[in-house]
Amino acid sequence: MFKFKNIDAGLLVLRVTVGGLLLLHGLKKLENPDESMEKLEEILDKNNLPPALSKGAYVGEVAAPIMMIAGYKTQLAASTIMFNMLMAVYTVNLDKLNKREKSGAWGLEVQAFYFLGSLALLLAGGGKCSIDKMK
Repeated sequence: MFKFKNIDAGLLVLRVTVGGLLLLHGLKKLENPDESMEKLEEILDKNNLPPALSKGAYVGEVAAPIMMIAGYKTQLAASTIMFNMLMAVYTVNLDKLNKREKSGAWGLEVQAFYFLGSLALLLAGGGKCSIDKMK
């Protein structure tokens, strides 16, 4: 049995929250993969990026969130999600950088949540309540 402090419980909550919420985006793409790939490839083409990068959305929105939730290679998962968010902002959401939503929220609030939550996990690691720390 392992003992963990409140910081470890907090890191677990952060991992499950960031990973779980982002995984929902990835699962939505898996519901209709052909359509999702086509849309992603169009977006990449408009930004002069190779269509092969479209598969990175599955890595960043399915594989990395599952790894993050489990606490398996948390820092790798976090950096993957951060890159995924940078790509999302650059290719689709850059126009929201200086905008606010009707609710008053920043236009990039969701992307910032995933990026900064992942940054916290990149810096802190997954904590003791993770596959990486099981002995």
